[in-house]
Amino acid sequence: MTEHAIKPKQPIKRRKKTAKAAKVDMPQPNSAAEAAIFVGSLGMVLYAIFVFVMSLVAVAFNDTGAKGVELISFAIFLFGVNILAQSILVSKEIHRVDCYGQRIIAIYMTIAPLLVSVVLMPIVLFYNSSDCKYDEASDVVCGILREVHYIANMQYVFVIVSIVGSAYLWFLLKRKDKLFWIYDEASKNKIASEKIIERSKSFRRIGIMLMTIPVVLYATKIIVTIFGGYNGIEGNLLQATVLWVIDYFFASMIWMLFIIAGIIFFIKSK
Repeated sequence: MTEHAIKPKQPIKRRKKTAKAAKVDMPQPNSAAEAAIFVGSLGMVLYAIFVFVMSLVAVAFNDTGAKGVELISFAIFLFGVNILAQSILVSKEIHRVDCYGQRIIAIYMTIAPLLVSVVLMPIVLFYNSSDCKYDEASDVVCGILREVHYIANMQYVFVIVSIVGSAYLWFLLKRKDKLFWIYDEASKNKIASEKIIERSKSFRRIGIMLMTIPVVLYATKIIVTIFGGYNGIEGNLLQATVLWVIDYFFASMIWMLFIIAGIIFFIKSK
């Protein structure tokens, strides 16, 4: 009978499975993106005012009494209401930290006609007042001005872009997985934390006030012009002075300084 050496059973070393915590990158507040979104929401208010005025003008100049014009005017008015509602919702979600890029793209697509008017119209006015309009020579500057003039006249394309952007913005506003940031008051040094929070809030208030001024002035111009009965000839001196100041404010690009200053304060609020 042969004997066989039997190896004693070695204890099996089982590796402890360590549960690795899933790393979730939480979006961080971005003051520059928030400023861009807030400026876009103000632009949406201006654009809504433009749309309301367009709907009123369409009805006022409808001499034929065609019903189709009234329906189109009503559709334009509803689109203005839609943009105004979106601007309110966007401004309420100013502390939202997700989908920064998507929201910025959707907002500025929505106000595309307004952006084209603000950015390209000064160039178009320069083109109409220059010799390039009648000069067929292949001058580089005149060629660029002609292209800009052609793009500015394609308003129907930008209206389509605006409708698509508004629809996409509704999709982003209706999402349920939204993330918001709040001020963290649970700090070791509570006094220092309160001072930082108060300073941040004051900077944000100043930024909002500076960026709101151009919108308020433009709304004032529309109210004085349409409801005040001023047409550039008839009207009192106060109305003429108010409109002159507002026109100078926008024509001299002072409004851009207010927007830039507001953005700076917004970024500093971080």
